[in-house]
Amino acid sequence: MWAILLRITLISLIPVFILLFGDNRTNQGEPEDLRLFPLTLQDIFTSSLAGANLYMHLAAASLGLASEYASVYRLPVINHRVKNLLGIPEAMQFHDMMWLGYPAAEPVTKAMRRSDGTLR
Repeated sequence: MWAILLRITLISLIPVFILLFGDNRTNQGEPEDLRLFPLTLQDIFTSSLAGANLYMHLAAASLGLASEYASVYRLPVINHRVKNLLGIPEAMQFHDMMWLGYPAAEPVTKAMRRSDGTLR
C-alpha cells in the first residue's frame, strides 16, 4: 500500500508528461506489396515511433532536462482509458510516455582517457 502512495506522490511532483501517439492511417501510404504483410507494417510503424521517442529524450537532455520512459501505459486497458480521457481519435495508437523535469542532481562528468596516441 505504501508503494502505491509513494508512486502517486512522485507522479504528482512531475511537471510535464509527454504522450507519443502514432497515426495507423499512415500505413495506407506504404507500397502495396508491403501492405500484404501487416506484421512488417506494424514493425515499421513501431520502429518509427521508437525513433521519435529516442529523439525526444535526446532533445530533453540537450536542454538540460531529465526525462524518464514510462512503459506501463502501453497496456491495452490503460491505452483505452488515456485515449478516452484526452479525446484522442481511435486511429491513433499510443506508443510511449515520457516524464520531463529538472534533474535532482547534476550529471557526473564522464572520465575520458586522453586522446593522444589513440588510433583513429
